[in-house]
Amino acid sequence: MYEQFFGFSRSGISQRPFAATPSPNCFFATSAIEETLSEVKQCLTEGRGLALLTAPSGMGKTLFCKKLIEEMASEFQTVFLENAQFPTRRSFLQTILYELGHGYIRQGEEEVRIMMKELLSTLQPPQSAVLLVIDEADHLSRRMLDEVRALSNLTSGENPLVRILLCGSLALEENLALPENSACYQRVACQATLEPLTIQESVSYVEHRIQRVGSTLEKTFHPDGLEAICQASDGLPRAINQLSDHSLMLSYLAEQSPVDLPVVLEALDDLKQLPLCWNEPTAAKETYEETESGVTLNSNETYELENPQTITKEEPHTEGASFEVGSFEVGADTPTEPLVETPVVIETYQTETYQ
Repeated sequence: MYEQFFGFSRSGISQRPFAATPSPNCFFATSAIEETLSEVKQCLTEGRGLALLTAPSGMGKTLFCKKLIEEMASEFQTVFLENAQFPTRRSFLQTILYELGHGYIRQGEEEVRIMMKELLSTLQPPQSAVLLVIDEADHLSRRMLDEVRALSNLTSGENPLVRILLCGSLALEENLALPENSACYQRVACQATLEPLTIQESVSYVEHRIQRVGSTLEKTFHPDGLEAICQASDGLPRAINQLSDHSLMLSYLAEQSPVDLPVVLEALDDLKQLPLCWNEPTAAKETYEETESGVTLNSNETYELENPQTITKEEPHTEGASFEVGSFEVGADTPTEPLVETPVVIETYQTETYQ
């Protein structure tokens, strides 16, 4: 709805910069995320064992999985299970067979397992193994984790036929650490956690999304509004997306651009009605200094932009006020000679504080 108002488009098609649907094309990688991606890929390529990825809700685990699959599709046949709530082992194995394009109708659990082994044994280079990525793996029951362990044991010579990434919330690690799941947990060879973005990384994330749709950060968000978004979202990309998207909508309805602090605070109040966790932004209490390289708060933090541009704002018109005091006589005893005229100039200055 607001795409045309802000001039958001990609390849001639209007696009919203903060769409809720994860897409590998929107993947934003900090140095820490790049390192994690590289570590997980190496573990899976070498077949060292299970890879484990945990992160708080809203950190972009699903997008990480999709990016991983996209980069490894040339090496493996890939299976991505976005829902890990399987009632039986048979349904779990049937889903994998379906994703690999093979039928399973009217097959029992053991028959499905045999079919899986036969299928894996026929794989040929360059895709001589299956990459199995299980999202929301913290919902896997003990029986499903035992089946995951069994799949990881399938080999051709010394090469594992199924390379597995378990991805889930922080509860996944706690679940695997239970004594009944120790057999599966002992096979984990790579364990990583996605940490929330810093303020600087959050600014870069917003800029990355805006640039993808052909605009710039300076045209879209006022510095104080951007700061409030980054503080309130607490480094969670999902929260940044929701608050940014709603702020853009409200700004469009008010026919106002760029998005400033009052609009962001109004959007935040609306979103607080939903079951989400937000920080209270301090942007309204801090002044800032705009520079060519970014935004400097009075906390001395500078948020650098990927493509710095001069940020301009309209300065209020200020003039000094002055008046002169001339000669005058007071009472009968006042000297007859006129007083020497002394010009007195009183200057007033205005300071600008953003609240």
